[in-house]
Amino acid sequence: MNQFYKYFAILLLTTLAFSCNSNSKTTNTKSNNPPKFVLTNDYYDFGTVKYGEILSYSFKYYNKGQAPLIIKKAEVGCGCTTVNYKKQPLASNDSSFIEIIFDTKGWNGVQYKQISIFTNERDIASNIIVKATIE
Repeated sequence: MNQFYKYFAILLLTTLAFSCNSNSKTTNTKSNNPPKFVLTNDYYDFGTVKYGEILSYSFKYYNKGQAPLIIKKAEVGCGCTTVNYKKQPLASNDSSFIEIIFDTKGWNGVQYKQISIFTNERDIASNIIVKATIE
């Protein structure tokens, strides 16, 4: 059985080595004219709201770069928060919105929800935070 793991490890390492050198046609964010994701703001406070309300806020963003901007994914911390955004590439100097929807059912007191936005500009996320005080 040890020999099986040895061959499996060799196969895995070989596969990883070849995949790192692949010349796939992905969006090159290291180019001279990359996209640039710019939010007008990254924080919104809903204030004091009633328990069970469904809250919504749209964050405006721009592509201040030269290449088309693509939102690859949005990650939320829990199922109480959903995100809607344009799936198509955003042209240079164009703008769009990221809508955050927060269902307050099951929550009380001061709540902060963080949404991580991943684009083709860079590998790290841009974070958006919404706050609500739920009574």
